[in-house]
Amino acid sequence: MAGYTTVWSVELGRSALKAVRMRREGAGLELIAFDRVEYEVGPEGIDFANQSKEALAIFHTRNHVRDPIIACFPGQSAFSRFIKLPPLETRKLQDMIGFEAQQQIPFPIDEVIWDWHVVARQYLPGEEKEVGIFAVRREAIDDHLIDFSSAGMKVDMITLGYLGLLNFILYDVRPKEPSIFLDMGADHTDLLIVDGQNFWVRTLPSSGNEMTRALSARFQLSFAEAERLKRNAAQKPDQAAKIFQAIQPNLRDLVNEIHRSVGFYKSQAGEVKLDTVFLLGNGSRLIGAKKFLQESLGVTINRIGALSRVRLGAEVDVAAARQEISGLATAAGGAIQGCGRGAVNVNLVPQEQKAQIEFARKRKMVFVALAVLLVFLLLLGLNYQKNDTAAGDILKGAAPRADRLKKREAEIKAVRKEVGAEARLARLGAVGANRLEAAAALRMIDSVFTKEIKTGEAPVEMVSETDQAAALDNLKLQAADVNVKKVWLLGLEVENVAYRLGDENPSQRADTGTGAARAREGLPSIDAVRIRMTGGVEMKATQADSLSFVKEKLAPLQKRIWDHLKVKPPEETSAGEPDVEGGAAGPAVETPAGNEPDPAAQRQTILQAMGGLQYDTAIVVERTNLYVDMYEAIGKPKSTAKEEVVQGSFYLFRVSFLLTKADPLALVAKKPEPAAGAKK
Repeated sequence: MAGYTTVWSVELGRSALKAVRMRREGAGLELIAFDRVEYEVGPEGIDFANQSKEALAIFHTRNHVRDPIIACFPGQSAFSRFIKLPPLETRKLQDMIGFEAQQQIPFPIDEVIWDWHVVARQYLPGEEKEVGIFAVRREAIDDHLIDFSSAGMKVDMITLGYLGLLNFILYDVRPKEPSIFLDMGADHTDLLIVDGQNFWVRTLPSSGNEMTRALSARFQLSFAEAERLKRNAAQKPDQAAKIFQAIQPNLRDLVNEIHRSVGFYKSQAGEVKLDTVFLLGNGSRLIGAKKFLQESLGVTINRIGALSRVRLGAEVDVAAARQEISGLATAAGGAIQGCGRGAVNVNLVPQEQKAQIEFARKRKMVFVALAVLLVFLLLLGLNYQKNDTAAGDILKGAAPRADRLKKREAEIKAVRKEVGAEARLARLGAVGANRLEAAAALRMIDSVFTKEIKTGEAPVEMVSETDQAAALDNLKLQAADVNVKKVWLLGLEVENVAYRLGDENPSQRADTGTGAARAREGLPSIDAVRIRMTGGVEMKATQADSLSFVKEKLAPLQKRIWDHLKVKPPEETSAGEPDVEGGAAGPAVETPAGNEPDPAAQRQTILQAMGGLQYDTAIVVERTNLYVDMYEAIGKPKSTAKEEVVQGSFYLFRVSFLLTKADPLALVAKKPEPAAGAKK
């Protein structure tokens, strides 16, 4: 990612607004300004909704913000999930991530803003890639953007708070061994485990506000008074022991949450030594917190109080920056991403706004190009007079050439008639007419798959955090029940073909290079369009049951095809039933000897053969190999289906039909007998 030259990164915390201004200087970064706007603490706490808006207005007024803005959205309001996917090429991997996002995100995909990140580490050949999916409800993003716009600012990029913190860690801290990072904020604590480029995130409920409420209850103080007591504890040694005693249960809960999180991480990642903990955030300044955590966890505790790689600008107060840097880490990480130096580039700005931002960035380049063009036109005008005389001479010599070209034109017309160019132009016209048939086929398929095959969406249920695991299991069961009733459209191919009688039969189309195929090449043909769909369904009891389910779901499409061709459906016969290995041959159209055939009946028979849905491939794949098999198996000429039924397997099928604007009777027109003595 190229990034911006200079940015402001803003984090709307629960107790204060924190902002960092950063500039890209060559290969390095420079922090050139920072700001902090404290919220007013009321007797019952902080009115975040109003206080955050006022803080944005104050920040904008005293900093005259004109640089691009990176917003750090609170991570506890986001959904994250890490998955492993096969090592495919970039385009197929993106398609697969989109499919997984719809399955993993517990909300309708059009109601969220989501992005993804592939963990950038060294993978072994064939090793699955680790992908993180991050999503936020669209309405929450919209509210966040409205708060900024109300203060006269436009957001150019949105990252998540803990991803901003991760970018700061990977760029500036660069731990040499697996480490734990605790960002202790007013409303929650972000726990990050970082091992090289690998990372794991969990939001813990322990927070500075919880400790303030504990002090309020212990000493019978208002929230505002307890908050002041907590912040000034270091200045009152005589009360420090009592204050620490009041918040000690909260610190003990935090230690228990850390133990549970580390235990879960080790169960997933294997045995990893985690002997170092880094503290960030203003909550880490609590009196006695560092010593208590070090003794309880039995690890080395470090508190980040200085920058390593990011330089401080000449106008920055070094002492003030060292005092604030622990609380500015998230905003600094957002600025690192905005300047194009972030390891994680998740951007949750809505897609429509991304297009506007990209246009604005390119507008300056357009203005420069226009200026260059104007200078070129000016020079061209000055040079026009010099070349005017030479142009007149050229025009005088062009008249004889024009006469010669007219003679050549008459010769070309004669040649066109001789080699049948008019016939080829007529054929091109027929191909153009068939484009309308392709559009009609797409409309028919769209109407069926969006209105008739669609069976519903997975329900959304709001639950408490304690019931989250059970609720997710319930949602998965309900989603599985919905998926059983669905038909998935995986691929669609449209091609112009020269159709001969019997081409609707897949076995005849595959029979190339044989005597029968060469004999059919001599048959008359018409221009047509072939539509081939690749789809899949959850495997039923048998392949025959799966095929019956597919045919039932595609029956509305078959009816629309008959209606479009203006023919009646053919009677169902044993010869017209397809199997999983190949489609049935279409009805043969012959000209009986003696009596002349009925043209209307011939036309109907041919169109029935072309418009009938033909199944030519069936594949059964296990869900565990679904992605690889889907891309490798689709399109094989013969089935590799397994006879046994594997639980969770997919039944993949391919079906095709043909449409045409040409007269089908041209396929059975009798060839004129050659005249006596004519050359064969």
